[in-house]
Amino acid sequence: MPDARFLVAAARALLPPGVHTLGVLGPVPPTLLRELVRGLPSVTHVAWFGVPPGTPAPALLDVLRCRGIGLCVAGHPREAVLGADLVVVGVPLPLHPSWLLPAAILLTPTGTVTARAAPVGPGPAEPGAPTVTVPR
Repeated sequence: MPDARFLVAAARALLPPGVHTLGVLGPVPPTLLRELVRGLPSVTHVAWFGVPPGTPAPALLDVLRCRGIGLCVAGHPREAVLGADLVVVGVPLPLHPSWLLPAAILLTPTGTVTARAAPVGPGPAEPGAPTVTVPR
């Protein structure tokens, strides 16, 4: 994963003003999530699918708690990205377009920042619907 400061700067530049929800898919460095919530004061909620054992780290939970940010552990990737303005992808997953907001921004392990992203879902995409696979 690239430097967290780069990803925070990219997200700040691309996100419209207002309240933001962060969707997280798979294992993501806790330092990246800490930097995102510190650098994006408008984040009010984090939904995380595929939380690795032993995380979220206590330091991350403290940052979320201090900032009044809610944390939901999602049971399915769709639940984590539904309504999310910013999606951080920690592992390759098929993304179904109907799951993401039209203007959602994806941050990937390779440092790719994608505006107007396509969504996540198991199974085949609808005919003609774009899918995104995030490389490891």
